[in-house]
Amino acid sequence: MRKLIIEPLSKEAFAPFGDVIETEGSEFFMINNGSTRRYHKLATVETAQPEDQAIISIFSAEALEMPLTVRMLERHPLGSQAFVPLLGHPFLIVVAPLGDAPESELVRAFRSNGRQGINYHRGVWHHPVLTIEKRDDFLVVDRSGSGNNCDEHFFTEAEQLLLDPTNKRSPGDRHTGTGKEVHTVEAHLTEWLNLGIRWIHMITGIAWIGASFYFVWLENNLNRSNPATACPATSGRSTAAASTTWRSTSWPRRRCRTTCTGSNGRPTPPGCRASP
Repeated sequence: MRKLIIEPLSKEAFAPFGDVIETEGSEFFMINNGSTRRYHKLATVETAQPEDQAIISIFSAEALEMPLTVRMLERHPLGSQAFVPLLGHPFLIVVAPLGDAPESELVRAFRSNGRQGINYHRGVWHHPVLTIEKRDDFLVVDRSGSGNNCDEHFFTEAEQLLLDPTNKRSPGDRHTGTGKEVHTVEAHLTEWLNLGIRWIHMITGIAWIGASFYFVWLENNLNRSNPATACPATSGRSTAAASTTWRSTSWPRRRCRTTCTGSNGRPTPPGCRASP
């Protein structure tokens, strides 16, 4: 029994089977006075007859027992069918290309990250909804109208497939299922790189703000006066001799202090104080 390799869901890989409904990497334009992004026409509802209608439903699905033996696939020949997870949980997709009957060797499995929906194109073979959570809800957009819109195909025992979301990676596998999450090595590296860039950005911002405050403080505490003229001194003919002393109070600001000494033992002039 062939074991299905569960691939991460992407637009490119899923293109032969339908559309991936997601905002990441999708074009948008602004509406509502610039407050809303509209990701326009992510998928198209397909119908077979003019009187058919596109309808919106909610499926509340229960998880099947895993590992699952894939014994059958179904298709909707008269319309497309879209599934969008409402609760943000990952889910599994098993599909096969268009044809009168699905070929077992061409069956592929994908895993949505919980933010991706899918739209099966008209006539694409797929397994009924496969939730990973015990119970999950999906918004479903499909066709309503007359006629039989569901074909089922059951594989022979030799054609049956094994779907196991908890299996470990084997040496030849490109992708793997790991229970709750499916990550490639590239995805892990990208996440760590994004985290590192954010930390560098934050640390640089804090350092820039700190340096700005420091230089503002430094600017406000610089003394731009001329030391030679900053402190007044009395004339040499005065009865008192004045001396200028520079004393540091707090770096880099300096304050001058004028002390006066009486000449020949005379009292110090008014306004002067004796030198300590």
